Amino acid sequence: MVKPVVDKPKAIDLSFMPSLQCDLSCAHCMYGSSPTNTAALDFEATKAFAETIDWDLINSCGFYGGEPGINLRMYQDFMDLIPRGIPKVTITDGTWSRTPGRTRKFVEFAERNDLQVFVSTTKYHTPFQDAERLAEVYNEHDRFVHKDGDGDEDLIPMGRMAVEDWSCGFRCITDDGPVRFALYPGGTIIFQTCDGVYPVVSTIAEPFGRLVEIYERIVGQCQTWRKQENS
Repeated sequence: MVKPVVDKPKAIDLSFMPSLQCDLSCAHCMYGSSPTNTAALDFEATKAFAETIDWDLINSCGFYGGEPGINLRMYQDFMDLIPRGIPKVTITDGTWSRTPGRTRKFVEFAERNDLQVFVSTTKYHTPFQDAERLAEVYNEHDRFVHKDGDGDEDLIPMGRMAVEDWSCGFRCITDDGPVRFALYPGGTIIFQTCDGVYPVVSTIAEPFGRLVEIYERIVGQCQTWRKQENS
């Protein structure tokens, strides 16, 4: 799990997944992203939803999918919906590092948006990166951080990693960080503070306040199930 660096964590980390299109088709991808997966968020519907958000509750906003680096203009439109002062973070496969031009554009994009960038260093992504060029980016720009891990830790049983049987660890109750939601292509909102298949808890057609109400009910149900399991 990637957690943005912020001084005073608030209640919610809210992510936007503008598109599931990616320039890779990794075997571990929990969202099934690929070059041909063009599922996307409707911008105007997302904009209307954003107008209902209580931004005082937002700890940070994430942007991923999908690979941001192959559609910077689309991701820029969604980032422009976020008020100034709210930390923004993205996860990238780093394939843009293979050419000087794409590297320059991605760095400029990150600087323009005051964006914290986690570059994946898993075995699935490093073969498609330029290690030397990435090292230069890390040295020159503190906002770029390499995300450690082999890509197989803490994987959620979704997408290409889907399995029939998985166990619940009650992460929604035990996790002490901000609650995590994501606006998913098609307009659903998924609950990500979960170690099973991320449940759909609302849609962007509903106001933000409704999302908070549904989340509180879900966690209440999980607390009841946990008590029953331990009794």
